[in-house]
Amino acid sequence: MRVAVIGAGGMAASHFKAYQRIPMLEVIAVCDIDSNAASNAGKEMGCRAFTDMDAMLDICEPDAVDICLPSFLHFETVMKCLARNLHIFCEKPLAHTSTEAEQILKEADRRGRVIQVGQVLRFWPEYQYLKESISNEKYGRLCHLLMQRQYGTHEAGSWYMDPEKCRMACFEMHIHDTDFINSMFGLPDYVDSVGREVPGIHLSYISTRYLYAGAEAVMQAEAGWSDSSLEFAAGYRAVFEHGVLEYKEGVVKEYPANEGAREVDLQGSMGIPSDIVGVIRELKEFEAKTEGRNVISLVSAESAADTIWILEREQESAEQGKKICCRRKSRDANERK
Repeated sequence: MRVAVIGAGGMAASHFKAYQRIPMLEVIAVCDIDSNAASNAGKEMGCRAFTDMDAMLDICEPDAVDICLPSFLHFETVMKCLARNLHIFCEKPLAHTSTEAEQILKEADRRGRVIQVGQVLRFWPEYQYLKESISNEKYGRLCHLLMQRQYGTHEAGSWYMDPEKCRMACFEMHIHDTDFINSMFGLPDYVDSVGREVPGIHLSYISTRYLYAGAEAVMQAEAGWSDSSLEFAAGYRAVFEHGVLEYKEGVVKEYPANEGAREVDLQGSMGIPSDIVGVIRELKEFEAKTEGRNVISLVSAESAADTIWILEREQESAEQGKKICCRRKSRDANERK
């Protein structure tokens, strides 16, 4: 399949590394408004470089696009590419509002196009192992799950620092953990959030409890940006009836009851650089879907849109200081999480 990449920033760089290991996907062109970034990416991938998306699509006529733009440009760009009947891989979030996300779903369905969203945590070995440990009750039932991610300040002038363009840590970082909880348990009945945002100094924090009817486990996720030199960090701690599973500083460890701690050897990532394992897997799923092959999908566009719905309820909860109902009408009785 012939792919054109839109955007040549940091996220695209990870995608380029992944494409070099996926022979079924051929990057034929890349564009970026920064001519130097576009040129460098074109040289790296051995493809044509453009500074104008429409010109690239007119000339190169790809089968699909990979959108690696700042998130405030996602909705507009996705809709333009759907109008050209292209299959679309779009980095998260699919859009900035659930209303926009639903518009995308309807248009993609009308045109019969594949939409894949870069909710990459679902493909990462460390998180797949967590999901398996919960579902197979390796250490008994889940009692408490805490997912976290933190980062310091972005560079001055970055779109991340512009409150008109960036929906802060909730939609740019916290979205990963919210989405993973959605992938495991579906839409919560209620969310109960606290948070604070001070755009002027890029301070942003949100912490949420996800409440499911009849569930005994406590499920939480938190994320934040700070005006600091703090390096990016993400992880989780899952407490079971008879043990603990923890992911911290790039290492997964198990702490079984009455046994010593042990590091988990995730064989599935052998031979592949750790920073692109999940990216390779999600792009392979995208390719399989566009080719119409039977594939067990780890992320549907519908589920990714549901994550945006949850985030909106989380922000509402934090603003109002009370838990908010998160239930919604199903689009399709056959929809899969």
